[in-house]
Amino acid sequence: MQLVFETYKRLQAILVNRWMIAIVCVIGTLALYELENQWFTMPFSISILLVLGALLFALTRRIALSIYAAWGLLGFVALVSLIKFKEQGFGLHAYDLTFAGGDTSLHTFLLENYAHLAVPVLVVLAIALIVLILIGLSERPRRTSLPLRLLAPAALLGLLPLTIPEEALSDRHEYLVGGHHASSFFVSFLDIAAMNKRHELANRLAALPTPSAIDDTVACPADHDRPDVFIVLSETQAPPTIFPDLDGKSYFTEDYLSQDGSSNLLGVETFGGGTWISTLSLMTGLSAADFGWQRPYLTITLKNKIKGALPDVMARCGYRSAAILPMDYNFVNEGAFLTSIGFETVLDADDIGATDGHLRDSFYYGAAEKFIAEHRENDGRPLFLMVQTMFPHGPHNSRMEPDVKLSGEPFNGISEINEYLRRLKIARGDFDAFLATLETGNTERGTVVLEFGDHQGVITRSLVEQVEGPGILGDWNSLAYTTHFTTHAYGRDLQPMESEYDRLDIGFLGTTFAQMAGLPSSPMMDDLAKLRDRCEGRFHTCPDRDLVDRHLRQRIDAGLLDISGDSPAS
Repeated sequence: MQLVFETYKRLQAILVNRWMIAIVCVIGTLALYELENQWFTMPFSISILLVLGALLFALTRRIALSIYAAWGLLGFVALVSLIKFKEQGFGLHAYDLTFAGGDTSLHTFLLENYAHLAVPVLVVLAIALIVLILIGLSERPRRTSLPLRLLAPAALLGLLPLTIPEEALSDRHEYLVGGHHASSFFVSFLDIAAMNKRHELANRLAALPTPSAIDDTVACPADHDRPDVFIVLSETQAPPTIFPDLDGKSYFTEDYLSQDGSSNLLGVETFGGGTWISTLSLMTGLSAADFGWQRPYLTITLKNKIKGALPDVMARCGYRSAAILPMDYNFVNEGAFLTSIGFETVLDADDIGATDGHLRDSFYYGAAEKFIAEHRENDGRPLFLMVQTMFPHGPHNSRMEPDVKLSGEPFNGISEINEYLRRLKIARGDFDAFLATLETGNTERGTVVLEFGDHQGVITRSLVEQVEGPGILGDWNSLAYTTHFTTHAYGRDLQPMESEYDRLDIGFLGTTFAQMAGLPSSPMMDDLAKLRDRCEGRFHTCPDRDLVDRHLRQRIDAGLLDISGDSPAS
C-alpha cells in the first residue's frame, strides 16, 4: 500500500513539473500539425488552445491543470472530427450538436455500427479525466483575483479574428472538407452565428432580374398509361469498374448495367455517408451542394419548404406514393421530410420489422413485395414506391452473412475491400431477384424501375486517391462523388435519354427518369430538363451558373421553394 501511495505521489509530481508540461506542449503542437494537415491553420488552432487554457484557469486557478485540460479538450474535438471526416468526408460541425443531440435513432445507429470507433474514444476520454483529476488534486490553486483571471481570456479572444484563415471566411465548405480536424469545429460556429441572417443563396437569387413565370401545374398521362414506379436506393454502391487499380473489379462488369445494356454514371454530393442527401436531391431536383455547409442538415432546414417535388407530382396525378426506410422515421428527420414533399406512406424500420441495421437487401425487397401485394389488393391507384437498402454500408471490418460463399472469393487481397466487394455482389444478386419478382408480378399497367447508388463507401477513398491524389473531397467533379444508376421496364418501353452525359448529376435524375418512362411531369420539371441539357448534366458545377440561379429563382417566385429563412451557404 505504501508503494502504491509513493508511486501516486511521484506521478503527481511528474505531471505538474514545468519540464513535463513543456514536453507535452511540444508533442501536442506536433500532433496538432498532423491533425490540421497544413501550417496556415496552426496560428488559429494555437489561439483556440490559448483561449481554452485561459478560460479553464479562470475557473480552476490551476495552471498545469488548465494547460493539460485545454490540450485534452482540443484533442478530443480533433479526434471526433477526424473520425467523422474519415467516415463521411465532412469535419465536425457545431450544428451536429443540434442535429444529432436529440436524435435517439441516430445515437443507436452510431453505437450499433461504429462501436469499434466509439469505445476506444470513450476509453481515452476516461483515462484523460483520471489524469486530469490527479493533476487537479496535486496542484495548489493560485490566489489570482477573478478580474485578473478574466482579463487573460478576454484579451486572448482578440487573437481569434486575427488568426482565422482567410479560407475559412471565403469558403467554409472547402475548409470543412479540407481535413483541418482541430479547427474546423470552431470555424463552424461562424455558420451558427449567421443562422438568422438571410441566406447567401437567397440574396443572390433575389438580385436577379425577374424571370418568366413558371406554373405550379402538372401534366398527367392517361389513366391507362400510368405504370407502377419503383425507385431503389442501393446503399453505399458504386460500380467497382470505375476504379482503375482495383483488384477484383472484373467480377462486376455485368452488374451495373441497365436493361438495355447501357452504363450510366451518376454524380452525387456526399461521400461515405449521408444517404438522405442523395434522396433529397433525387426527389426534389435540387443540388444539396448549393447550400454549402448546410448540406447534411437539409432534411431539417427544408422541411415544408418545397413543393412540386417528384412524389408530389406523382400524387397529384393519382399515384399512391410510399417509401420504405431501413432506419427509424425520425432518423435525421428523413421521415418527416419525405412526408413534407408528398409521400403519403412512410414505412420505417419498426413498420417492416427490421431488428438490425445490417440486414440483407433481400429483407427490404421482401418488405416491398409484401407492401406491393397489399396495395394491389386494396388500392386501385398506380404505385410510386421508393425502397432504401442497407447491406453494403460500412464498416467493413467483419464478414456479414458469413455462411454465404461466392464464386471468385476472395475478390481482393485487402480484407476490408474484399468484404465491401463481397457485400456488393450479394446486394446485386438480391436486386436481380427483386427485378425478377417485379417482372413476374407485372400487371397490365406495366412496371418501371430506377435504381441508383447513393454514395461511395469510405473504403473507396484510397482507391480514388490513387487516381486523383489527396484533397479529393473539395472537388464536386471528383471520382469520389461518382456512383451509378440503372433503368428497367416490364410491359412498358423506356425512351432513351435525350442526351448522353459522361456523368449525370443526381438533381436531374428524377426528371430524366420521368421523361424516359413517360411519367407525370410539370413545368418546373420541364425547365429542369432544359437546364440539364444546357449544363451538360451538371447542376452545382454547371458551366453557366446563371442558368441554375435563374431556374431556382423561378421556383421561388412560383412558391415551389422557400429558402428565405435558412442560414447562409458558404
